[in-house]
Amino acid sequence: MVTLFPPLYLYYRCFSHLIASFKDIRKQYIVEKRMIKMERKTFGLLFLLIVFASQMRIQQVEGRVCISQSHRYRGPCVLDHNCAIICRNEGFSGGDCIGWRRRCFCTKLC
Repeated sequence: MVTLFPPLYLYYRCFSHLIASFKDIRKQYIVEKRMIKMERKTFGLLFLLIVFASQMRIQQVEGRVCISQSHRYRGPCVLDHNCAIICRNEGFSGGDCIGWRRRCFCTKLC
């Protein structure tokens, strides 16, 4: 009797090498995936360290700020920018619209 197909152990012998190589590839893929996760964690930790280090800088002490109502600003104070421009022309360092009635008050360091 003649068989058309070779015995099964020959198939197993041929495919066992392929299966082993696929297992090696899968192991390598898993290792690389873990490495990428570790790199992400390392990058995240380094980023947080930089953020915290930048927040720990020396804070400057601010002096008192004196305010005075503007003598030249007329009308309701809608925009702080317009108030600041008028106050700079009066010799102050800036200005803000303050209060319920929205008056322009000029500011400077005392």
